[in-house]
Amino acid sequence: MVCFLKIHTIYFNQKEAKKLTQNTNGAVGTGGTQALDVLNSRKIRFVIQGMFYAMMSGLLVAVQGNVSSIVQTYAPFIDLPTGVALGILAVICLSFCQELIAFIVLLIVNTIRGTGPREYIRLYASGKPALFLFLAGCGGGPFGICCQLIAMSMCGVTITTAIAVINPIIAAVLSRIFLKENIKPRVWVGIVIVIAGAIMAVVGPSGGDQYPHFFIGVLFALLGSFGWGMEGFLGTFGSDIVDTYVGCGCFRIGCSTPILFILTILVGGFCGIGFGDGPVIVGEILTDGANVVPLILLGICEAMAAYTTYLAFDKAGAARTLVFVNTYAIWSIPVGFIFAALGIFPYSVAPLTVIGIVVSLIGLVLIAANPKELVNMRDN
Repeated sequence: MVCFLKIHTIYFNQKEAKKLTQNTNGAVGTGGTQALDVLNSRKIRFVIQGMFYAMMSGLLVAVQGNVSSIVQTYAPFIDLPTGVALGILAVICLSFCQELIAFIVLLIVNTIRGTGPREYIRLYASGKPALFLFLAGCGGGPFGICCQLIAMSMCGVTITTAIAVINPIIAAVLSRIFLKENIKPRVWVGIVIVIAGAIMAVVGPSGGDQYPHFFIGVLFALLGSFGWGMEGFLGTFGSDIVDTYVGCGCFRIGCSTPILFILTILVGGFCGIGFGDGPVIVGEILTDGANVVPLILLGICEAMAAYTTYLAFDKAGAARTLVFVNTYAIWSIPVGFIFAALGIFPYSVAPLTVIGIVVSLIGLVLIAANPKELVNMRDN
């Protein structure tokens, strides 16, 4: 019952808010105005919390991307023959390992909270909410995660994250049509500026010797953006209905883990590498001693990034959440330089890429510039 209690809470809050608004619209004097101000203040606080969670998710993704790059310098990645198909298979194997650890982390957290396996089973049988969260999990999990990690291995963390800022467009259009989210014209202008910044970020570099498959990586980054956008739309609906921890544990992480393992078998077979090679690579990744700490860090970052993202979906809506999650394009620069300064992993960034990310930041500021409009951002 825990994961469905949220339905009644949401209904009660909406009913009370509507009743309070109706009463204050016909009220005379300061009492009604003060009540409406309190209601709006609470709404604004709620949405600002969502934006904060989204930015924290962006920071976690930036750390996660750099740690992923480190893992790919260890065995078995450095021992694999070169080739696009084999590189894609190896990254899918890494994605599975990352999601597996994240699943374990969230299962432990949910069990401690009293929302463990029993609530998972209850949610799996819930019908429409389960379907929406399953589709969201597939968009952001097997599809989005794989495309993102493949892109990071082929064109770098900063370029991948800079391209990913286009996903709010997909989420905004779908959310406006199906969820009736209120997207102001100023917000659309901000999103266009963000896209322009992403284009500038990609035009600057071309990959060089470090990334010989640079433009293939750009393509995968674009595909990943589509997956994140679909997750934003579908995940917002799901997070409105169920407990966020349980929803992430069941679907965002729980469903993507077995699907990714199946992909490690199928991709290897259909690419002519071998159906059994994927699981072998998975075993090598999990058993290599050098990978233990980075893999645990990857799993924790993935679990917490997924949770904070879905929490932000619930509080701020899909379009704005994805815009602020995409601050990982900005976070990736200082995080990359910190890793380089510590001698962990080499990092460099083109000047035009920095300019493009700054332009995207201006778009983000424009989107959130007027807090008074935030009270209506999720009104139906």
